[in-house]
Amino acid sequence: MRKLLYYLVLSTLVLGACTKEENEPVNVAVYNAMKEWYLWYDKIPSVDPQQYKSPAQLLEAIKYKQLDRWSFIITTTEYQQYYVEGKYYGHGFGYGFDTNGKVRITFIFKNSDLYAAGVRRGWMIKTINNTTVTTQNISSLLGENKAGISNTFVFGRPNGTDTTITSEKKEVPMDMVLLDTVYTLGAHKVGYLVLYSFIADAASEIDEVFNKFATAGVTDLIVDLRYNTGGFTNIGLLLASYIAGKNHPREIWCRFVHNDKKTSKDTSLVLEAKDQSLSLNRLFVITTSSTASTSEIIINGLRPMMTVYTIGQKTHGKPVGMDVLTWKQYDYVLFPISFKIVNKNGQGDYFGGLDVDASVADDISHNFGDQHEACLKAALNFIEQGSFRQPLRVGLPTTRPEPTSWWDREFGAY
Repeated sequence: MRKLLYYLVLSTLVLGACTKEENEPVNVAVYNAMKEWYLWYDKIPSVDPQQYKSPAQLLEAIKYKQLDRWSFIITTTEYQQYYVEGKYYGHGFGYGFDTNGKVRITFIFKNSDLYAAGVRRGWMIKTINNTTVTTQNISSLLGENKAGISNTFVFGRPNGTDTTITSEKKEVPMDMVLLDTVYTLGAHKVGYLVLYSFIADAASEIDEVFNKFATAGVTDLIVDLRYNTGGFTNIGLLLASYIAGKNHPREIWCRFVHNDKKTSKDTSLVLEAKDQSLSLNRLFVITTSSTASTSEIIINGLRPMMTVYTIGQKTHGKPVGMDVLTWKQYDYVLFPISFKIVNKNGQGDYFGGLDVDASVADDISHNFGDQHEACLKAALNFIEQGSFRQPLRVGLPTTRPEPTSWWDREFGAY
């Protein structure tokens, strides 16, 4: 399995090199790291870090809540499992709620048993273990993401029939590319890519997709980032290079600007001309409020080089990034917001999210790739017609469950 640890949205830094730091209690080490690396270090209150029961509790108390919705800390095992290996324990799907209060599958990993049983995006989850599913109880009905937990589902298919499937939670390798395909619209060869996350193991999948796109002679590209909350920026750079590297080699895609203690860490990421880079002058990106971080850099970073149309809903609004801080002596990995992100023109600060060119509901009544799905349909119509058709507020929209943990916010798979 390919492992790239260069960036989460920059780099992995090992702390605790001196004797004093090696002997510090973990809360003190976390507090000192935040005072050194945190973008808003001057906003950290003076506290006794030892009064908090855990590093997570300490972090929650000291982060700058006016702007910081993201800094978190997890164990080394969790970091390795989720961010490096792309694995977790569960059934292998995400869910959302449509306007009728029905719970529907929003995506499903191809490596899951439920996918093998035929379950797809858009299916309704009607009951779990003979209990009717609601927006309020689904989380508790699914149970913990631990191996061996078995659930019996009644799913409602799009054709109106039901099916009962029993599934046991197990280790599920997460597919980063949920779908890739090519549509022929007259003279246009349209590549469509649904990318779930920019974690380390996405690189080989992205390479494979763009080999297909280049071979097919793709002239237009739709990148579906509607559930992509971000990840490693070197994987985002790989995608951006396939999109624009041929026409804009060595141009700055984005710049990282640290606090005044860490200006030596400021850096720029530049596009590379890949063998299979496409020759594009425009890009279509499907977004929702879950589109965040590296996904937003794709949009903001490429806009000085090409026309980028966004379709769907306003993005999350995370124009900042994290250095990944680890210690030799502690079983923790700290993800503090440690720099802001701007494009080659210095544009950033989109804490309110990036606006869309076409406001279209996330239509979870259709599977990815179905040309009747509202967001995809809007993009394809533009490619054919040269404009977005009205009205654009179409489709059966979804809301996703509010995140209650770093896992819900970063991945949202169950």
